[in-house]
Amino acid sequence: MKRTKTLLALLALLMGTANAYGQYAYDFSSVAPSGQTLYYKIINSSQVGVVHPHSSSTNCDYVSGDLIIPDSVSYCGNTYTVTQLITHHFIQGAFTQCSTLTSVYIPNTVKNIGDYSFTYCNSLVSVHLPDSITDILTETFYACHSLSSITLGRCVTNIYPKAFALCTALTEIHSLNSVAPNLLSGTFGSTPVNVTIYIPCGSTASYVSEWGGWFSTFVETPVFVLETAVSNEVQGSVEIVSAPTCNAPQATMLATANEGYHFSHWSNGSTENPLTITLTSDTTIVAYFSIDTFTITATSNNEAMGTVEGGGVYAYGDTITLTATANDGFYFSGWSITPGYTEIVTTNPFILIAQDNYTAVAHFEADSTESITGVDARNAKVYTLGGRIVVEGAEGEAVRIFDITGRSVRNEALPTGVYIVKVGNRPARKIVVVKQ
Repeated sequence: MKRTKTLLALLALLMGTANAYGQYAYDFSSVAPSGQTLYYKIINSSQVGVVHPHSSSTNCDYVSGDLIIPDSVSYCGNTYTVTQLITHHFIQGAFTQCSTLTSVYIPNTVKNIGDYSFTYCNSLVSVHLPDSITDILTETFYACHSLSSITLGRCVTNIYPKAFALCTALTEIHSLNSVAPNLLSGTFGSTPVNVTIYIPCGSTASYVSEWGGWFSTFVETPVFVLETAVSNEVQGSVEIVSAPTCNAPQATMLATANEGYHFSHWSNGSTENPLTITLTSDTTIVAYFSIDTFTITATSNNEAMGTVEGGGVYAYGDTITLTATANDGFYFSGWSITPGYTEIVTTNPFILIAQDNYTAVAHFEADSTESITGVDARNAKVYTLGGRIVVEGAEGEAVRIFDITGRSVRNEALPTGVYIVKVGNRPARKIVVVKQ
């Protein structure tokens, strides 16, 4: 009986170990901001760590592409801070042998990255390590054959054995600590010797002393990072005209609005454009744009003769209908519109698209007091025929016809009514069309 109990206890221990370190080593899963499913182990009531979901490193491609690890995640009504990448047994890191993973962004909430976290991630090209990381542990990036660039946060102080060994594609390291991190045994074994090390201004001596045995190219750059963005990419863009240097910590940015929009302000409240700032910390500047608005001024050349509708303030691209209405005894003769219109526009109502600050003047003229029908003025004869108005003796002159409200009309199938005929610069004439 005692032996049976012992065997049962041993079996339970082994099962517990499998549960802790095998494929059930996670408590829940959640979709990351970049779309992949990550697996989490609850550390305490407020923290979780990312773990590998499988018990065998040969079953590893559970995550691929460009990964953004979130700073927090919710489960069963609780919100947990993501603080670790957990190595849950011997050499099984959170992303060990994820060979289709291409880039990783790790948030500042992560304090610890376990050993072997990215070992044999053969497609991994770039990694951003936050300032919260102090140690890069054993073989963290071992044999990441595609890794070409990595950013080490300001607080990295120790890089453990073989952390970057066999990273044969490495071309640049951005180290933000002004004091060179300590390198332990074989940290950069079989890494190219021509890697460029970008370091804070004034820190060359420290890096040559600690890293000179591995590398010889050290380039000093400003310690603070400048990032730019726009509030809406449809509205405009922003570019860094001049980046800060060790001798000149100022940076200049230019915001360019797309058609229909204009620059409004920067996220720091400034309305200067271009904007020049001095970096004293990591800085993100956002450019804000607003939709253009235009004032359309619509007036009459003489309010006693007629009125106008359609003026006001409009957004870029809006459609404005300008309508001229002649008073009794007067008729509409045309619009003069500035800027952009070099000729009189006789269409009424007239459709205008808001693309500038326009001034539209409606011109009205007095009706002629001469005979309505059969007018023969300076050899021009005007009469009606079959629903049309016929003008004779006006060759080479513009003939315009308006209804009683002053709107320009087409000279065909005219309904019964009174019309105004304007022949060149001659006096206007009224004529009655009677539809048979």
